[in-house]
Amino acid sequence: MVSEAVRDEVNIVIFRYGESGKMADTTVPVLVEDGYRQAWRTVIREYGMAAESVTGIASDWTPTAADESFLRKNFPNLREVSAAFTRPDADGWDQALAAAEQARQEAERQLDQEERHRANRTDREAGSDEPLMIPMLRTAAAPPPLLAHRELVPGQLYVVVAGVAPTPTGSLGMHWVLEKHVQDTDFTFEDVLAEANANLGEGLRTVLRGESARDRVVHFQGIDSRHLPAAALALPGFADRVSGLIGGDSFVAAFPCEDHLYFARADSEASATLADLVREPHDCASDLIPTVLLLDPAGIRILAQFPR
Repeated sequence: MVSEAVRDEVNIVIFRYGESGKMADTTVPVLVEDGYRQAWRTVIREYGMAAESVTGIASDWTPTAADESFLRKNFPNLREVSAAFTRPDADGWDQALAAAEQARQEAERQLDQEERHRANRTDREAGSDEPLMIPMLRTAAAPPPLLAHRELVPGQLYVVVAGVAPTPTGSLGMHWVLEKHVQDTDFTFEDVLAEANANLGEGLRTVLRGESARDRVVHFQGIDSRHLPAAALALPGFADRVSGLIGGDSFVAAFPCEDHLYFARADSEASATLADLVREPHDCASDLIPTVLLLDPAGIRILAQFPR
């Protein structure tokens, strides 16, 4: 017996078409076998595009066998079909809808929490020139000399900490935490790093690119010039934060410099685009080598680097 909630559920279907990637969307009942055909009939009446111009289709739920047959026969230039959630067996819809709603709520909760953190931190730090402890990455063949650090990938990637503050000229001044500083105090580097991690974690802005969770690119930026998001990939629990936005437990991450950090699911086509993103010129002076990494339950592994 199909529940009323399942009968009322709709599937959002989005068609991307034309050279500029215009989008047209509509909804169809989630249970129909020919939902994509129905969706196409609706959007073609409103937008009038040709089937040959359609290059991508995204939806909440994966297509049925009838949908897949319809796509193969009618869209010769279709390059990408993506969906946020996997269509369940006939008797699994109630559980699937509950899981999908939980995933949506978690994504919304994270975005709302970031907005609150952003507002609170902006209020607290308005006009403040006090140094803010922030973790930063170093791409190097050996540990950075004199700096207190933690090794992320041996001989390739390290995390360090700096007190960051704006200068009168508008640039950023950085006071690095040295091994000597740690040795001369009662604090360990892990204590300093924990404070820096907390500061960075509260100072991130999230931009979601893409129609569906599975094939989405997550772009992390800082809420101001002092919050440098590249090192966020090493924050404790950060993979769970990303998973709440796009699902999965294995991710490709990439950074061109300290100012940007990109994530995509490792099993998505979007992950292949990250190398192109970090190879592009970015308006940020940096000693970091643009890098693409794999993050999974086993740890962090560098996939590619692009020396400047």
